[in-house]
Amino acid sequence: MGNSSGHSETDMVGYRVLGVQPNSPASMIGLVSFFDFIVAADNIPLKTLDSTFIDIIKAFENKQLTLTVYNTKCKKVRNVCLTPSRNWNGGNLITHFKYAYSVKLINI
Repeated sequence: MGNSSGHSETDMVGYRVLGVQPNSPASMIGLVSFFDFIVAADNIPLKTLDSTFIDIIKAFENKQLTLTVYNTKCKKVRNVCLTPSRNWNGGNLITHFKYAYSVKLINI
């Protein structure tokens, strides 16, 4: 596929943020529903649908965790620091996610 701007596309996988509840750890760091995909946690790429992401979140309960997030709307990757916690009204550690098999990243 030709690309006159010199950008290349890369397939990535990750977890799509499906919902961000008010006052959740995800809302505190500005995760965006539907547009944000978590592609790495603690510098570990989330390339397969297995327990890796959940295991990392549990291991970092009440400790700071770095997430690598790709936003499909602005087509940018950013690192955010989140502290998974049950000390809010949602009951789970962060918010709601769903595994996504492929996300197109544009390398600039």
